[in-house]
Amino acid sequence: MLVSAALFLAAPLLLQDPTASASVRREAAFARALTTELNFVDLAEAVLDKSIGSASGADRSVLLLARCDIRKVAAQNAKRQEKLGALAVAGQAYAEFLASNPPSGLATDARVALGELAFYYGTAIAEHLERNQPSEAELAEMAQVADTIFMAAKEGLDLIISDWENMTDGDEKDGLRYRAYFPSRFYKAQIYYYWGMIFPPESLDRADRIEKSLGLFEDFAMLVGEGSIAGLRAYRFMADTYLLQAETFTAKNEADSAATALEDAELFYLHIIENSIPEDVELLDAEIDGRRNVVQEAYLGLIKMYRKWGREPEALQQGATFQTWVEDENVLLVPAGYRCFLEVARGFVNSGKFNDAITIAEMVASENQGSVVQLEANNMMSAAIAAAPANEPIDLGILYAAAEGAYWQKEFLKAREGFLLLLGRLQGSRQADDYGAGAYYFLGRAYTYLDQRLEATVTHQIGFELFPDDDDYASKNAEAWMKLSETLRSSAPGDAFLDQYWKTAVNAVASSSSGGAPDQARWTAANSDYQQAKDKAKIAKRSPAGSIEASQALDALDAAIQSYKGIKEGSRYFEKAKVQTGMCLFRKMAWDDQASEEAFEYFENYLEVYIPNPENTPQDARGRKTRKDASAQADFYRGQVRYKQAKEGDVAHWPEVLNLYNGFTERHPDQKDYAAAAFVSVLEAHLALGNEEQAIATWEILTKEGYPDSRIAQSSHYLYSWYLIRAEEGEETDFDALGKAANYLGFANSHVTRQNWQNLVKEARLRLELDEPSHAADILEKTLAKFAEDSTFSELQRFHARMDLVDAYLTQGNTAEAGPIIEKLLAEKPKNLRVMQAAVKVLAGWPVATETGRVKEIPGLDTTEDFTRADKLLADLTALAENAAKEQEVSKFSLPDYWNARLQLAYLLYKRSKIDSAYKGKHVQLIEGLERLAPDLGSSTVGPNTKKIFLWLKSK
Repeated sequence: MLVSAALFLAAPLLLQDPTASASVRREAAFARALTTELNFVDLAEAVLDKSIGSASGADRSVLLLARCDIRKVAAQNAKRQEKLGALAVAGQAYAEFLASNPPSGLATDARVALGELAFYYGTAIAEHLERNQPSEAELAEMAQVADTIFMAAKEGLDLIISDWENMTDGDEKDGLRYRAYFPSRFYKAQIYYYWGMIFPPESLDRADRIEKSLGLFEDFAMLVGEGSIAGLRAYRFMADTYLLQAETFTAKNEADSAATALEDAELFYLHIIENSIPEDVELLDAEIDGRRNVVQEAYLGLIKMYRKWGREPEALQQGATFQTWVEDENVLLVPAGYRCFLEVARGFVNSGKFNDAITIAEMVASENQGSVVQLEANNMMSAAIAAAPANEPIDLGILYAAAEGAYWQKEFLKAREGFLLLLGRLQGSRQADDYGAGAYYFLGRAYTYLDQRLEATVTHQIGFELFPDDDDYASKNAEAWMKLSETLRSSAPGDAFLDQYWKTAVNAVASSSSGGAPDQARWTAANSDYQQAKDKAKIAKRSPAGSIEASQALDALDAAIQSYKGIKEGSRYFEKAKVQTGMCLFRKMAWDDQASEEAFEYFENYLEVYIPNPENTPQDARGRKTRKDASAQADFYRGQVRYKQAKEGDVAHWPEVLNLYNGFTERHPDQKDYAAAAFVSVLEAHLALGNEEQAIATWEILTKEGYPDSRIAQSSHYLYSWYLIRAEEGEETDFDALGKAANYLGFANSHVTRQNWQNLVKEARLRLELDEPSHAADILEKTLAKFAEDSTFSELQRFHARMDLVDAYLTQGNTAEAGPIIEKLLAEKPKNLRVMQAAVKVLAGWPVATETGRVKEIPGLDTTEDFTRADKLLADLTALAENAAKEQEVSKFSLPDYWNARLQLAYLLYKRSKIDSAYKGKHVQLIEGLERLAPDLGSSTVGPNTKKIFLWLKSK
């Protein structure tokens, strides 16, 4: 499984050999930049080759090392099928460089780099073995190359480790600790892991290397700190290594040893998942993200382990737990996390939930444009669709996207298979007009790239003839048909049939938008450019300004702007094109600060200059319809420019948002969707400005005037979040604000298109905090019933919700309803503190101090057997509290759990004394003993009511 090799906070800087000339160092840096920044590998090699021929000594070493690094980067960027060979070439270059007796500083860099390259070579081997079944001859060749690379890398790393450990303490040694020593220790462990992988499972070579790898990973984790990111990642590799070991034991028919290895792997994965994010330590966001990355890798390893070893129910359960964790913690996904989602999708395919699998795979593909993960997601979608019965309702748009994604990734065989599968389902479908023309076009292009030109020609012909009016692909199919038929015609000059065939294609081009309607063609072309720009913008969504992805998105948006500006005044598309130009500028705001004002001024000019000019008044119904829609769109997005600026921190724009949207519904009375979205922005602006009453008034407009439920839910959630912050910002909870937060969250929950259990449980917990147990119980009862089969509702989350329901029942004194739930929870989690505490109350009842100063007794089940069970639970609770005090090195009297257990025991002894004289006075003895040791009877720890109840019991 692929992981980042970057264990430390910063990448190591290459040492500069002091004896090399400055010009040579610049030459080497320039060649590296050509490769890393521009991917001009051949040019970089040419630059170095020119200089290497005339260089000698240290200069030559610097240039040779630069060439090694360039080949390493080129290998990392190589296509999947070429990666192993490219990495082998780079590894050989490093080995030759080290054999040339270079200066010590450069040699250290080369040894670290070769260790890193060996890691990449190992991951490439692992990926190759996972996706292919190489022959024995291929495995033998792979092992021979791997032996050379791994041995050279190990020898170099051993030298670095030995030299560092023998160095005298000081600044030089400290400087090399993170740059050379730690990476070398980690790469060495990885080398043994991947080295073992290439040998047959039953071989002694594999067993020896696995044992060596386990020891090295464990030593490394201890060295860097087992709780650090690097230490956790070492543990993750240990888990992977135990899986290799399990394969070895299985191949040797040592079932018990294999089971032990699997248990060890499982324990390490679970340790990482459960302990990577400490709850009692404040961490920086970057540190949390780094730890979550390792957790995602652990989840992936665990899920795949369960699935590979026939434990499908556990794989499904861990997949659901992973989904819940990602949603609850708002986790930023890395490739391992996305692959976890693909494993969840695989589970859905295995269980016949094909649409669920497709939905997940489509999400993964859409968020990983242009990457290997996208291809894996597309493959998963295709597999799900192929496995689905013919009558299974499938969203063909997803299949189209998967096939198109494979096409753009130049996976033309997969694209061909995908589009053929789509066309097989498309016949007679209501979605034929949506995807038919495009499917034929891309299928034809895939055939062309696969050198199946006859099939390509006929495919484009059918695509045009079946969908001659398609705005996007009719002309493209016609033009491709014409070009390919011309090639056929040229191959057989004078063939009458091919001549006529070509002329038919020419007529198709003439009748299509590009031939007979240039105005329509320009509009279609501009929209196509805009769609491509949106696709690139989606890819660049999380990329910073100045990145390659952002630059590509900006270039594509500029190209779309030029296309729209090519639609001249007098065209029926002119006014639409003006607004679309503004939309391009609006999208540029994500990476271009100047675009904000450009977009605003563009919309402003259209609304305040162009529209008021009587010369621009539309003269026909079509024009008036265009004006109505375009003006509403421009008016809305003009406000969104300022809204987006305000959201990104320029809070001075919030008042302008209010001003711009003032009167929007009067200007556009028929534009409900834009109006609703505008009201939501207005509400958020009021909240940002502290205008509570105006925000509520805006919300009331949304709720009372028939606007979409989705916008009502969105605005309600904003109010919930705002009031929740108000409730918690002081030293004490503002229960008035908390009540409003709960009410708005309840409103949001009742208006969302699809309720989610997370928000319902949040509302129930707020109701409990507000002392509304009946309301909370009602919500929790319905939620647990409604989402009983929801795989995202993990067992852990379901447990907490059931305990919340028990709390709601107990707060009402309803032990009858709480009892059956507690019995089940005791059976499931007999040592859970929260379950044990609630069980005592259900079994034996509990006393409550009222506001009037009296003590009220809440009855439990109250049988002799129940008292005995409660007594045992209280003994365990007391022991837990006392052990906690020892671990924390504090007095047990400072822990609330200790006092709660003592109070419940005193009450239990009192109740038992009423039915059994053997217990008479024992509750008083207990209380008097506590008084001698802690005279305030817990008042300073758990509040005065506890002492009040103790004294009441003492008087009995």
